Amino acid sequence: MFYISPLKLFKNSIHIFDEEKEIEKLISNLKFIDDEKELLHYVFKKSEEDKMIQLSDVIAGLLGKYFDYIKGGSFIEIEKDIKKLKEHEIEYENLILLHKILKKSEDKCIGFLHNTCCIEEQKKISYIFEMLEEDLY
Repeated sequence: MFYISPLKLFKNSIHIFDEEKEIEKLISNLKFIDDEKELLHYVFKKSEEDKMIQLSDVIAGLLGKYFDYIKGGSFIEIEKDIKKLKEHEIEYENLILLHKILKKSEDKCIGFLHNTCCIEEQKKISYIFEMLEEDLY
């Protein structure tokens, strides 16, 4: 379950989730224990009342579109699109910045990049990194 993974993986963090009554109900029936101590390390908040949740929603939406693109595109289409994107400096720079963030996150902690991509999609992501490599650094 999407909500449970970070709670188990990052037990020393405070997790703030967008309010979802169904999920809250499910999670409230679970106990997270570390060294016989119950962890109470998550809260649900209304996104309208929390700017950080709103920002997180925007980032999640952007990444969702990125992964939809990867899922739907062939290697040839992706390569063609990136070559075409190089003609548009701002858009290309934004793609570079996105990949720098992903790389920095991966280097910091592989758990930050939790996703449900299949092997083919992971290969496409690696392929994009290879195409951008000279401009990433």
